[in-house]
Amino acid sequence: MKKTKAPNKAPSPPSKTKELVAKGSNPGAVFMAMVFDMSWKLIIVFLVPVLLGNYLDDHFKVSYLYLLLGFAIGLALAILVVYDVYKKASEVQYKDNGNKK
Repeated sequence: MKKTKAPNKAPSPPSKTKELVAKGSNPGAVFMAMVFDMSWKLIIVFLVPVLLGNYLDDHFKVSYLYLLLGFAIGLALAILVVYDVYKKASEVQYKDNGNKK
């Protein structure tokens, strides 16, 4: 049996947004794909720190300290998610205008 070398990195599946842009679909579908992609990311990155902070407040009997800390961390992560989606939307718009990057 012939030995073959495995690839160094497995290819990652393309995101739904990249698939829609590659197919040349309408801008509304691309926008909706980005909105749905961003919405589940925002739910995760915001709710997990807040719920963890609430749990830590109950566990250590502290009044809202960890909850507020979780809120601040969740807000910072949510801003990063929105910025990431903004960058992707800018790239899609740049490509839709006939530019190549």
